Amino acid sequence: MKSAFLKDIFKEIKHTFNRFIAILAIVALGVGFIAGLKATAPTMKNSADLYFDSHNFMDVYFLSTFGFTQDDVAALEKQNNIEKVYATYTLDALFTREKGTTPIKIMAYSENQSLNQPELLEGRMPSAANECVVDSRMTYSEDIAIGKTLSLSNENT
Repeated sequence: MKSAFLKDIFKEIKHTFNRFIAILAIVALGVGFIAGLKATAPTMKNSADLYFDSHNFMDVYFLSTFGFTQDDVAALEKQNNIEKVYATYTLDALFTREKGTTPIKIMAYSENQSLNQPELLEGRMPSAANECVVDSRMTYSEDIAIGKTLSLSNENT
């Protein structure tokens, strides 16, 4: 019984060889695609982890609409499983330009900040109160050059 069944299978493959090769190619592509995805995920996770470690990126982000007191920050620093705490201020504002306004996030930065170190691609870090660092994605979309004066507003925040 088995030999007749196998003979029938091979006979069918022989008569429809092109279809068999096409199905085999589709299956091989699918297997290769899934294997690639499975192999890529750990590598991407490792690359992101190395990047985050090299820039001392935060592990946890706490946000409060009312803000945190120094006592809150001190209580977090006392936790055994927390290595460093960095308290900062952020502000949502509007960037005014010729084409209109764009919502942006302003983040405070300190020279002695040890967490969330930005990667400087061009220029230098701010040295005066009226200077800032701009995310590279914004420079491409808004045509902002180093040394340009930016006009910010918090009217609609």
